[in-house]
Amino acid sequence: MIRYPRSPVRLVVLGAFAALLAGCRQEATTSYESYIPTAESARAQLARAMDGWLKGLSPDESGGTRPEVHVVDQTRRADQKLARYEILGEVPADNARAFAVRVTYEGADEPEILRFFAIGVDPMWIFRREDYENIWNHDAETPADRAGEPAEKP
Repeated sequence: MIRYPRSPVRLVVLGAFAALLAGCRQEATTSYESYIPTAESARAQLARAMDGWLKGLSPDESGGTRPEVHVVDQTRRADQKLARYEILGEVPADNARAFAVRVTYEGADEPEILRFFAIGVDPMWIFRREDYENIWNHDAETPADRAGEPAEKP
């Protein structure tokens, strides 16, 4: 039988290794709930994104603060200026925080109601409804494929 000397360093290393293994045994959460931001955080980051739009910033220019926020709004035109907005409140959504926002564009007579979805904590992604639905409802065929026409080359 081989005997190893018991040293305090060895005991500390073994204790640290045991603690590391215990930490690794935590079960990973796979539910969507861990990726849904709090209502307060989602609303605050949506307001930050809308304030950026008011200042004339593109969705890509959301800033470098924490949490990191990415805005996906492919419907917005580059020349589309926002005169004002009002976050009306949270609306029901599956696996995301969703908000209704009343926006008024410069030169427009009537406001429009938009919906935005927030997913993630850090980074947080804010999607305009159309982009969010496009991601979740995307199928492999393009409209040109369904019409029997060749798809456009990128």
